[in-house]
Amino acid sequence: MRSKLKTVKKNLLLITIDALRLDHLSITGYKKKTTPFIDKVAKKGYFFTNTIVNGPCTPPSFSSIFTSTYPFHQDGYLPLPYNKTTLAEVMRANGYKTVAIHSTPLLSRFYGYDRGFDIFYDGMFSKDDSTLKKSLFSSFLTKGDFLNDFMNWIQSIKIPKKFLYYFQVAFYTKIVGRKKYYEKAKKLLTMAYKWIKKYKQKAEKKPFFLWVHLMEPHDPYFPYNRYLRKIKAKRLSYTEIEYIRDHPEYMHILREYNKRQKLLNLYDAEIRYLNAMMRKFFRKLKYKKRETLKNTLVIITADHGEEFNEHGMYGHNAQLYDELLKVPLIIVPEPLKKVKKDKTRKFPKNYSKINFRTNLINMLDLAPTILDLLGLPPESSFNGKSFTHLIFSDEKYIDDPIEDGVFSESYHKNKITRFAKNSDPRIMRIISYRTKKWKYIIDEESKLEELYDLEKDPKEKVNLNKKFPKLIRKFRKKVINHIKESDEINLVDISEKKKILNAIAEIKIDI
Repeated sequence: MRSKLKTVKKNLLLITIDALRLDHLSITGYKKKTTPFIDKVAKKGYFFTNTIVNGPCTPPSFSSIFTSTYPFHQDGYLPLPYNKTTLAEVMRANGYKTVAIHSTPLLSRFYGYDRGFDIFYDGMFSKDDSTLKKSLFSSFLTKGDFLNDFMNWIQSIKIPKKFLYYFQVAFYTKIVGRKKYYEKAKKLLTMAYKWIKKYKQKAEKKPFFLWVHLMEPHDPYFPYNRYLRKIKAKRLSYTEIEYIRDHPEYMHILREYNKRQKLLNLYDAEIRYLNAMMRKFFRKLKYKKRETLKNTLVIITADHGEEFNEHGMYGHNAQLYDELLKVPLIIVPEPLKKVKKDKTRKFPKNYSKINFRTNLINMLDLAPTILDLLGLPPESSFNGKSFTHLIFSDEKYIDDPIEDGVFSESYHKNKITRFAKNSDPRIMRIISYRTKKWKYIIDEESKLEELYDLEKDPKEKVNLNKKFPKLIRKFRKKVINHIKESDEINLVDISEKKKILNAIAEIKIDI
């Protein structure tokens, strides 16, 4: 269903947030006031409460967000296979100025995420870097298998996690030359604001696609004291906070001794900091009057959540429970459509002014939906489908409890995520199939199957795999067919289409 928006090409501002789980936003009824401003942005558009990502961590999840393909399909997910067409490539081919601003190593040019962007800031290189250094890294980047083998080797080293953290920091700061492991939201959003203002002043009439990825609240958590006060954090002294800033490995000690409440306070304070930086950014853009953001589609979402020992682990490992897979999704189209308030729904008081959409959303479908909202033609290599009908239609759509589902997946070894299988036979797959009612998980390594009734058991604590054998067989077959689908795709045709797409992007004549 095509959306009935103006034919004038709209800009796109896509803000993605690392490790932000849905149930820690105050808009969802969370006990702490973590996101007062983000809540206000949501009230200007549509808030999707059942958005499921396609992987438990950044590499598999983002490959689906940007290419609308499942992580295991079409040669895997990291580095981003050349035969997978990115959203940025499609946007540029449609006449957009494409810009990316972030400092996330796993989304860097190391892994092919610069494809399709006219301007790509990932903090990997500076103007002062030598040509020799850049050429050496360029050669390194082209060897995808070697890069994956190298990163898999790093992850497999049997050393305490705190030393592994320092190894990663040393690689990016000493070898790559970055000043920090990642930049704070304040700097990245300031860069984004300055670019928008500068671009708006130019005579160039191209619409823009600006992608900003923010690392807060990803660990290590370094919240400022004032944000700890704002969420009314307890059990954390200022002396302890200062120690954490100087010794990031201390968080691994908190995890080891299961100091869950302290970790939650640190995480929530980082969310409140993120909220404050986004408030500053949007207010400078005068979002209320939509002056600078006139004719701009704004989307805010996350690549995955974060686990706090709900199922035996911290962080974001190779587990496929909702604390990792369920993320916020806010879409603010322009002009906004008025939607009648549904008085039959029973939401918390702070839900009353928000256009809620409770249907199951597959993150695989986000890129096709963006193209639809912008009035652009669909991309044939995208496997997802637009869900704009859930925004603009008055008709109610009911998700089938069996057939309407989302696959999420990752390579792993001993529950630690891996970037690719490559030649290591010990690296296994874990896959889940989730509907609004059911969650089925199968793990090649443990040979275990899990089944949860999400309506009765939303925290996924009671495994029903023995109680519903027929349902297990049905979901198992769906996973098998899902894996087989990858073999049916003609990669040669996709590769040829990509050459045509790239050629179109090089044409400078406006049609």
